[in-house]
Amino acid sequence: MRRRRPSPPSWTATGFTTGGTVRDVTPEQCCIPLGMSELMMHLRGPHSAGLLHGEWTTFPRVYFTGIALQPLVWTMNGASSMIGARLTPEGMLRLFRLPLDGICDSYADAWPLFDARERAAVEHILRSAGPLEAVQRFERLLLAQLAQLPAVDDRFVQALHRMRAQGHTWDKAAVNDVLFVGDRQMQRLVNARLGLTPKASYKIMRFREAYDRSRAASTVDRIGLATLLGYSDQAHPHPRLQALRRRHPAGLPPAAAAALPTAGGVGKAGGTRAWAPPLAKPQGRALM
Repeated sequence: MRRRRPSPPSWTATGFTTGGTVRDVTPEQCCIPLGMSELMMHLRGPHSAGLLHGEWTTFPRVYFTGIALQPLVWTMNGASSMIGARLTPEGMLRLFRLPLDGICDSYADAWPLFDARERAAVEHILRSAGPLEAVQRFERLLLAQLAQLPAVDDRFVQALHRMRAQGHTWDKAAVNDVLFVGDRQMQRLVNARLGLTPKASYKIMRFREAYDRSRAASTVDRIGLATLLGYSDQAHPHPRLQALRRRHPAGLPPAAAAALPTAGGVGKAGGTRAWAPPLAKPQGRALM
């Protein structure tokens, strides 16, 4: 029986540019932990820096990020530009064979992980005349990676893809339809491939859905949102949103901030800074 090639992974390719001079530094930005992995490239200017495990770190020119467990605070210098692509974990495993278990809540220099063809493509991207051309070349790299995929992927990637295709953030039955493993085997496998447990992955994906829904809404029905996402009551989503607000108040959209309980029990955005877009402006387009 002929097997069908799995459908392509989802990705978003974007570019970021800053004005001013290289001596300028943007306000702190915040990347929300949404269960994705990224490939980032610096095109010009000083490299960006991130606050990792309590210390500021300058990123390599080309680097991968694993699945984040905590919000990542980062900055860029002025007169700089960079591009990146955000992929699902199964997409990163398929396209770049990335060892996600080794960079969970961290990053890795991408250069040693590329083969000769990929290095040549990345060098072509880095020589781009501007961010728009770089994003277009980046997209061509991703499509070339997709064309190199074998007709049959490994079963773990297939399982994650099937689960996501069925609309589940984490569904043991959907994964077991492909893997046929018990709970303990599942825990070891997910930890070995992604660097976190199935439960941790489920929490991140559920939080992502709550965040996306609150960001898209002008107001939030806290009870309805909690029920829809499987929380036992409306209080359970709030600790994670509160932790995010403590770490980076501007990182919450207005509706999410309004959904947070205050000391008086009434949801207000009081105590947080106003929501504002990052200084680094994205360019490019979303694919698939």
